[in-house]
Amino acid sequence: MNGFDNVGINKHARGISALVAFVVASLFFFFAVTAIIGGMRGYSPVPFWDMWNGYLGFYTRLQSGEFSVWWMQHNEHRIILTRILFWLDIHFLHGSGAMLIVVNYLLVGMSAVMYMLFGRAILPKGYLFVAVIASCWLMFWSQENNLTWGFQSQFIMAQLLPLVALYFLFKSKNSDNKYSYFIGALVFGVLSFGTMANGVATLPVVIAYAILVRYPWRRIACLAFIFAIFAFLYFSDYKSPPSEYSTIDTVINHPMSVLKFYLVYLGSPFYYALGGFWAAALAGVFCSFSTLMLLFLHVRRPSECAAELALLAFLGYLSLTAFATAGGRSMTGIEQAVSSRYTTPAVMAWAALFVLLTPLVVRWLRVGRVGILIALTAVTLCLVPFQLQAMRSKADLQFEWWVAALALKLGIADKQIDYVFPSRQWALDVARVPATEKLSVFGSRQLVDDGVFALRSGISCQVVVDEVRQVAGASYISILGSYSGAQANADVRGLSLRNSSGIEVGRLLLDQRSGVGPAKVKGYVTFGTQGQSIVAQDLATGCAMTIDVPIASFETLSKFEAAEVTASASAIVRRDGWSGADFAQSRFDGLIVLGTGSLSDKDVGAVDINLKRGDRVLLRTGPNNFGQTISLNGAGKLRLPISTEWVMLDFSNPLLPETFTATFEDQGQDWGAWSAIAVVQ
Repeated sequence: MNGFDNVGINKHARGISALVAFVVASLFFFFAVTAIIGGMRGYSPVPFWDMWNGYLGFYTRLQSGEFSVWWMQHNEHRIILTRILFWLDIHFLHGSGAMLIVVNYLLVGMSAVMYMLFGRAILPKGYLFVAVIASCWLMFWSQENNLTWGFQSQFIMAQLLPLVALYFLFKSKNSDNKYSYFIGALVFGVLSFGTMANGVATLPVVIAYAILVRYPWRRIACLAFIFAIFAFLYFSDYKSPPSEYSTIDTVINHPMSVLKFYLVYLGSPFYYALGGFWAAALAGVFCSFSTLMLLFLHVRRPSECAAELALLAFLGYLSLTAFATAGGRSMTGIEQAVSSRYTTPAVMAWAALFVLLTPLVVRWLRVGRVGILIALTAVTLCLVPFQLQAMRSKADLQFEWWVAALALKLGIADKQIDYVFPSRQWALDVARVPATEKLSVFGSRQLVDDGVFALRSGISCQVVVDEVRQVAGASYISILGSYSGAQANADVRGLSLRNSSGIEVGRLLLDQRSGVGPAKVKGYVTFGTQGQSIVAQDLATGCAMTIDVPIASFETLSKFEAAEVTASASAIVRRDGWSGADFAQSRFDGLIVLGTGSLSDKDVGAVDINLKRGDRVLLRTGPNNFGQTISLNGAGKLRLPISTEWVMLDFSNPLLPETFTATFEDQGQDWGAWSAIAVVQ
């Protein structure tokens, strides 16, 4: 071979290296940027779900002197490490929650570093790019809940810490700093107890790995002794949370359900990438078979394959996690197996498989770097369509969270709270102290009443009230409307509502992220302000405006009997259209249904009916309530509530006149814009 041949070969090799670097860098950049953008768009200072009792509730109980809450179970877990983060976030950062999201991403970054370290020990020279591509999977958006939810750091740590412990134990056998790495493995094994319940299995898996690679028996005994101590402490006062299904009973009596759940769990990234449970189940079969094959190949050469066995031990830990979850959750439905939070262990398993399988494919199939790159890139590109969902705005949902926080601050047991917590009363109990002490979202300018109400002139703004709603058992009514006028930098702004004496009687929140046109406003005002004029001031711009508060003429009841309807068809004084029924052609004994669904959603019309205070009418609408209105005695029109199932309108507001005429009108012509009422025949 002459010099020209060598130059050509070197040039070709450099070209391949450049191609590999470009493709890998592009993939990593795409997944990293989209995941970060998704985290930024998904962030909200409003606590969500377990954050109320597990985050704010933990802190307030700790402040009241209940130091045992550090060790207290959260469901079946002892989330000590996450509680440390909670305390830091609330104590030093006033509970904004932003730090918790940053920590989630840092933990993912640390996981990527661990795969790079394992890649250096396992992958052939020149194939480290495989670990980089594997790291892309760690940022897959199927894990949205674990990335954008401040409560979920323990879910990431429950996988990361065992991985670190196993790597350190591997290094303690193959490094000059054997003692330091061994202590590191021990520490991370102990710390895993403070992540989630599956973290308890970390030290047993570490011990099993130590036995496989023929670790000195004294150190194995040390690991076992430490595990026994912490396992005793962990379970000394442990109480299994109540459950409708027994894990042991489920495994014994429903093994196929458990197996199916287990396989779909492990293959869940492909449920999001390709769609369908079949794809996830097949991927789970491949993952399980590959793990067993790799174990069979490497366990016979423990000294030479110490790094591979460490990563296989981690796969064993993830498999135990999947099996335990299947035993406890499979009877609740296969959909649970692809829950967003469960995909973190799954993507980490697939990342480990990529690193472990590459040397075998290179050796057995004689596949070069380009072949490996093409294969891994093709598989990873399957994730791209779902990854793009990270770019979607969540502004509408986050605004509803803000309004839910406002309801909690005001102590209103409104259905709005359901957006952020499943139990309204529990949420109100948890929020009472944080709202008083202005912790977390309750310290935000949008919700705080600081007594400042300096009117500014020269700024034009207006609020139009579109819908009012009584809140059962509350001294407030809900208001929904639109705002036009001065803009500000804040995405969500507060409007303080005050009566003629300057006393705050409610608050509206304004969402200016809706884009072109008036911004949405939603909030609450005291019941006694109905029919009065109040002043609203935008707390961000100082712009002041007058709002005429309509009377919330009815209360919406979702539970009712048809016999409770009192309004009569004989009281109808005008009927323009409304010759059809609802979409389902409903029938009630003794009632007649009138609606605008005779031909299509484009049907329009109006019906006037004379009512007495205390009368009750049934209502049903399509999913679109634009153009669906009600007015009393010809006064201002208010939008009817969206009621895709039948509800009862109870016109018992004491502020209503003794008798009045209600006009139900449908001018909506878009899809889903129809209305129907049911009255006594």
